[in-house]
Amino acid sequence: MSNELRDLIIQTQAAIKKDADKAKATFQTRSHPGDGLRSEVSIRQHDLVIDEQESLGGTDTGPNPVELVLTALGSCQDRRRCKTGPARTHCGTRRP
Repeated sequence: MSNELRDLIIQTQAAIKKDADKAKATFQTRSHPGDGLRSEVSIRQHDLVIDEQESLGGTDTGPNPVELVLTALGSCQDRRRCKTGPARTHCGTRRP
């Protein structure tokens, strides 16, 4: 772990110990079922469509839920904020 990252963690811990409410966060989304497997989702001011591929019974009008989870995990692995240079992340899964 870099000294910069270690210092950031220590500063964050100190801020939370001083005011625990700073550690609280609420995340909300709204999801409305559409036709078939399609869902229309709102996340803050962002609207998106979630659907399955045609081969899985959807109409392929948006990414499917598994793809969105993998995208979220991949974005958490992005180390660009740690100033280690650009990083690439590839996440995938296979159904048994």
